[in-house]
Amino acid sequence: MGRAGGPYTRAVGGLECGLSASRAAQLVAIARRVPEPPITFAAFANGELSVEQVAVVARYAPAHNDGEACEFARHATVGQLRHSLSHYWPRENVHVTWADALEELCLRSLSTIKSAS
Repeated sequence: MGRAGGPYTRAVGGLECGLSASRAAQLVAIARRVPEPPITFAAFANGELSVEQVAVVARYAPAHNDGEACEFARHATVGQLRHSLSHYWPRENVHVTWADALEELCLRSLSTIKSAS
């Protein structure tokens, strides 16, 4: 038997609930963080954020950056969130605002466009 929340549990839980394995994994990631990021979960409950956005925040953003991560999530696509949060927020004791992350993402996008031209 798999450990609680492990791949086996997510796969079986997903099949029993009619969810894909990736959707089940997203929901498990969110459930593991309840109630740590209260601002993000409040925005999710109010319909301001999607499951996909909350799953990325739950996976990468530490609780002390909840407000910034939630604000960034409101303005970014899931791909932008995944790229920015996975790059910046796994590091401990780093305080990055959503504006800093968005600025860095824009700078990287511009540099990619210029190098492709």
